[in-house]
Amino acid sequence: MDQIFRDHLPFILGGLAVTAGMLAVSRQAKWGRRLSKAVFVLACVYPCAIIGLYLGRQHMGESYAYLIFGDIAAILLAIVAAIIVLAWIPVHAVEVRRKKEK
Repeated sequence: MDQIFRDHLPFILGGLAVTAGMLAVSRQAKWGRRLSKAVFVLACVYPCAIIGLYLGRQHMGESYAYLIFGDIAAILLAIVAAIIVLAWIPVHAVEVRRKKEK
């Protein structure tokens, strides 16, 4: 019962910590702010998906399908979030460089 929460809690907390750090960066460019908000939305979708899978576990039979679907959701959301974070880094670096030149 608690296995899905025990397995995914560190990832949920880590995702929220990373997004809080990205949102806390001051004076971001418009696209940098949009990318950090997108990662924040993904970090909020992840625990909602895990809770939804946990609540729907009775409809998945006697298997551990909800654990497998939780892992698949975590992998897919992590890949999308990693791509967005990798896009955010150069956007933020370019904006910092522009502000230093002015």
